[in-house]
Formats: sequence, C-alpha cells, structure tokens
Amino acid sequence: MKKKLLIGCGIFFLVIVIAFVCLIVWFANMIDDSLSKKEIFELVNENYSLLLDDVSENDFTDTEKIKGVKKVYSDTDVIDVYCGGTGIGSATSYYGFYYSPDGLPRDNWCGSDFGRTSDELIPEGKGFAIKNSNDDNYYYTEKIRDNFYYYEAHF
Repeated sequence: MKKKLLIGCGIFFLVIVIAFVCLIVWFANMIDDSLSKKEIFELVNENYSLLLDDVSENDFTDTEKIKGVKKVYSDTDVIDVYCGGTGIGSATSYYGFYYSPDGLPRDNWCGSDFGRTSDELIPEGKGFAIKNSNDDNYYYTEKIRDNFYYYEAHF
C-alpha cells in the first residue's frame, strides 16, 4: 500500500513539475524582448557606418554583435535585422529594421508574403502599412534614413 502511495505521489509531483516548466516556457515566450521603435531608430542612426560596411561586405558579423540585434537574415532582395518580438503562434509580433538596396519600402518582411506588392503599401502615419482583410495580420514600415526602414509585423 505504501509503495502505491509513494508511486502515486511521485507521478503527481512529476506532473506538477512538468506543468510548471511549461508555464515558465509559455511566460518566457510572452515576454516582449524587442526594442521599441525609438530604440530601433537610435540603433540604426548610431551604427549607420558599421551597418553600411556590413552591407557592402555582405558580412553581418559586426551587425549581429550590436546590442538589441537578435538575428540578421540576408537575401538578394532585402537584409532583415530582427530585433525581437513577443507572443506565441497566431498572436505573435516581430520588430526590427531592414536594408532596402533600391531605397524603397518592402512588404515582404523576412520572407513573409502579405499577398501584395510594395506599390500596394497604404500610407499610414509616417510610413506604410498592410492590413489583410481576411485575417488580423498587420505590417507597418517606416523610413529611418537612406535605404534603412523600421518594420513591425503582427500575426
């Protein structure tokens, strides 16, 4: 009888520990680890020369060392610098900036496709936005300085 009680208590304790770990992971994903829009503008302006050097060399090792930069994604169309986000699954937001070689705003943030071309970006505030009519996806981009744009994407 004591053995069954001990096993039952052990299983109960294990379930509680697993639930606690899952809760910690969930809260960690909900914490906003991103820079604010103002901080991203400051980051680009303070590191402008370094960013341009990395773009010209197509080597983003130094960019990835900048405090607040989480990851750099590079392809032929745009260089995306991810500065954090928050949320899980369909309630996720991403923030960062990108380098646009032709100096035009983009609507294809980090490979995502909002189903429109950049000439369909709608002016909003000081920048441009896309709001999908069939879901709650929202994308906003605003020029920081030559060839550099702030972005936020919400899914």
